[in-house]
Amino acid sequence: MSKISILINSFATLIVRGTTLGVRVLAFILLAKIADQSIFGMLAFLMACTEIFRVIADMGLDNYTIKCISQTQDEKEIDKILSKSMTQKLLSAVLIFLLYFSIFKYSNPEWPAIYISLFGLMAVSPMFLNFSVNFYLAQQKLDKIIVTIIGVTVVILAAFMVFWSQKAVLPALSCVVIGEFFTAAILGYKVFKKHNVLWVSLKRVVNNLHRHYAIGIAMLVAILYSRLDIVFIKYFFQDISLAQYGFAQRITEPALFIVGAFSANSYSLLSRYYMEGMQFFAIRIKKVIALFFCLGVLIVALTIAVSWFVVNHFYQDYLPVLPVIYLLCIAIIFKSVNLSLTSAVLAMGDFKVMTWVSFVNLTLSVIFIYLFLHLFGIYGAALGVIAVESINSCMQAAWVFKRTRLEKNVA
Repeated sequence: MSKISILINSFATLIVRGTTLGVRVLAFILLAKIADQSIFGMLAFLMACTEIFRVIADMGLDNYTIKCISQTQDEKEIDKILSKSMTQKLLSAVLIFLLYFSIFKYSNPEWPAIYISLFGLMAVSPMFLNFSVNFYLAQQKLDKIIVTIIGVTVVILAAFMVFWSQKAVLPALSCVVIGEFFTAAILGYKVFKKHNVLWVSLKRVVNNLHRHYAIGIAMLVAILYSRLDIVFIKYFFQDISLAQYGFAQRITEPALFIVGAFSANSYSLLSRYYMEGMQFFAIRIKKVIALFFCLGVLIVALTIAVSWFVVNHFYQDYLPVLPVIYLLCIAIIFKSVNLSLTSAVLAMGDFKVMTWVSFVNLTLSVIFIYLFLHLFGIYGAALGVIAVESINSCMQAAWVFKRTRLEKNVA
């Protein structure tokens, strides 16, 4: 694959991820303007939990599907992969929605059921959206669905802005949820027209789950430690602090989406490069890591500048949280490098290694975030994230170096 093709697909990935997942971030930043901080604190906490349940629902299926499709050209085999994927997604979606609603309605009876239901749906909607995106991403053909996604996104945002201008929080949020399912339906129709996707037996679903559960556990632990900061703040601080930290997370999240989009593309590419030999693979890894570091620095600089302007001119109530935003931006540099390293580790098939790394990160997060919160207040949560992500970089880099050096010597 030429460098131009790689660049085109990387930007295609960025556009697809940015327009689908980015709608949530934009919606939340705008909702912070019309919702009082007690309501926004609830929304921020539910959103953080939604992301945790999204990973539980997926359990590594998306990454495994991308890897399988990217390594085969057999259309019948792709039909089987897609069939198992869709069946598993449908079963998982029902279970996760019921679990999400039951847990948060029982633990927070004062919270409106309609809000909990909407966030429960947001936990499972990406599963169906990613069903189609994974297919095109694995084949490096995301450019074929860009126009469709952008068009639908414009409609969603237009509907959202109508209700937002009337300060109607619930209808505005509903537009985002309905829009995600509508986008998934349109893209899914394109895949179903091309491939014979059938319902498969529960036994085959369980066998499929057995092949990728290690990825899922690693991702689950990773999302747990990445959201541990806001969970701790909910239980150690008042709602106003929860709202402020939730705002800081959301305003810096577009930067993570951009890096994550390139990461998704690098994973499918590195999976192919790994099939061509470790020496070639090792060279590519170095280039990918360097690219992600430079990308992280550039994005952080832009995020800091944009955040300063937006908060100072439109969100004066959130001025005290600017230092937290800057600290989270520093953490993004480490996260960008970590995403490239994780792509390399997963491309080599070392799923269980990532599981152990994630457990170590979770343990470190509990220690650092809990300690720093008590020492430095709300700023301590962001400092804890920086500490954990820097250690994470060292651990993954050491493993990648060990694996590439060992296999090159054997070869």
